Amino acid sequence: MRRFCLCHIGGLFLLMIVIVLSCAGKKPPAWGDAENGYALSYRPTVGDVYCYEKTMEGTNSMERMGQTFESTSSQTFIFQLETEKVDTAISFIMTVDTIGYSFESQQGMQKMDFGDIKGKKIRATMTPKGAARDIVPIDSLPIPKMGDRPMEGEAKGWLSVPVFKVPDRLFKVGDSWTEAKLDTNTHTDTTRQFTRTSINDSKSKYTILGEETKLGLSCLHIQVETEYAAQSWGTMRGTEMNSEGSGETISHAWFAYKEGILVENDIETFYEGTTAFSGQMNMTSPNTNESKSSLKLVKWIPVKKSGD
Repeated sequence: MRRFCLCHIGGLFLLMIVIVLSCAGKKPPAWGDAENGYALSYRPTVGDVYCYEKTMEGTNSMERMGQTFESTSSQTFIFQLETEKVDTAISFIMTVDTIGYSFESQQGMQKMDFGDIKGKKIRATMTPKGAARDIVPIDSLPIPKMGDRPMEGEAKGWLSVPVFKVPDRLFKVGDSWTEAKLDTNTHTDTTRQFTRTSINDSKSKYTILGEETKLGLSCLHIQVETEYAAQSWGTMRGTEMNSEGSGETISHAWFAYKEGILVENDIETFYEGTTAFSGQMNMTSPNTNESKSSLKLVKWIPVKKSGD
């Protein structure tokens, strides 16, 4: 009897060791977990298709030579992303479905004509964390027009992929932290005789509000509150321009952490600044801008796997 008990106890002990070792050797999923922290990234599979709709409404107020000019604008952009390649960078083939832009001021309503752009394709590349890298047209894109006047610049400037850059750190629900960023950019356009250097000094507070379900997917709700100061200087056709101002942005993003998909991103922005002109014209122009935009996943078509 004593021998049986010892063997029984020894068997239980070995079983406990096996369980502990198997648990210790079990790796957490790629997206992490609630206990140890989440690690977000975009994780598409080649062939996956995502259909998005973006809408934007904005208002602008500007003063020039004692007069105030007010305007409103709106935009609708519906597009499809098909995953082309997944590596250290992710490339998508974007197909345009619908794009519309309207602008209303004291002179009336104007709508931008994008021509025969439906079905046109471009290649968009980003990092697995959501940082945009490049946009390269695959098809020839028409030149947008406002009324009868061709718009300056390339059509691809209106076709950027509005993605959300996920946090580059582990976090848990309820966590909050602040990140600072300083960006300097220089842009030159010889056709318009335009050059500009800009500096943007920002501070963003991230807050993980919780887990919610959208489109049947478990999402982490991330709030990002950003305050920034901006300044720029440059010339256009002999006129010098110097701008400075400040603003704030509040973003609410819902990210499906298991699938690695941005499901929704709502953004509110406010900016107030002043631009001084000197040279061929001399004046100071205060201005304010407010806008609300929403990006929503309309449909996700995962690629069919073998055996499905």
